[in-house]
Amino acid sequence: MVASDLHETRLLVAGLNCGGCVGTLTRKALGIYGVVHVDVDLDPGKESLVTLRHASGVEGHQVSDALAALGYRVRIPASA
Repeated sequence: MVASDLHETRLLVAGLNCGGCVGTLTRKALGIYGVVHVDVDLDPGKESLVTLRHASGVEGHQVSDALAALGYRVRIPASA
């Protein structure tokens, strides 16, 4: 996959409090077919910004649903 073929989705995730949480979230997101990169701007006690790079077939709600299943509160920012 060529980098120019990738899309970016940003999510706000509440409940990420440590590196272990980030690792769990990252593994879950990378387990979704088409997701190739996850970047987390950890902000314990607040909403952390999660940026995903993925193939065009991946929808933001697929990722948000998978992360919500882990118990995190996930929302797609209005500006996304």
